[in-house]
Amino acid sequence: MKMWSNTPRHLPLPKGPFAPGCFDWMTDYGDSSTFVRLYYPTSLLNKLNDPTKWFGWSTHPEYIQGFANLTNIWGSVIRGIVWFYGGEPLVPCMWQVPPAKRKMPVVVFSHGFGATRFISSNIATELASFGFLVASIEHKDTSAAATYYYENEESLKNDKRTWIRHVRMTFGPNHYTIRNTQIHRRLAE
Repeated sequence: MKMWSNTPRHLPLPKGPFAPGCFDWMTDYGDSSTFVRLYYPTSLLNKLNDPTKWFGWSTHPEYIQGFANLTNIWGSVIRGIVWFYGGEPLVPCMWQVPPAKRKMPVVVFSHGFGATRFISSNIATELASFGFLVASIEHKDTSAAATYYYENEESLKNDKRTWIRHVRMTFGPNHYTIRNTQIHRRLAE
């Protein structure tokens, strides 16, 4: 048995016949834009899934801080746990490779309260490896652990993100109104 390995830590490998690909897409500038991570089958067989094109599960430290705020744990504690387990895992999905040139069934994935577009990367890559196009939306209705947008083309060019942080939901007389507003925002996305 080999004690040390050069293989990077990664989420479970997808089992379908296709190597999955993925990219992020933001429809416009401003906080009313829609932010989606698209997972899709490539024209490559799964055995040709190239680990050099895999990417980190969490795309920015602000997301880890968002999860920390959500769970009432210090961000340094969460980062320490990630470090202890060998660092951030890679998603076994090739970043920005061309999709297969064929029709494919579509799955729209809406994250739950306090989650993100990448929280269920394992499920999305698995579906993509079986031929599905998965659109994983990151909602900007303050329900995500964290999300962001670009104000304009210049902020995109300079990667100057405007962050939207999670807002805790309290139950009470305004609960229905707040949730109803969120649902309408999600429908628009």
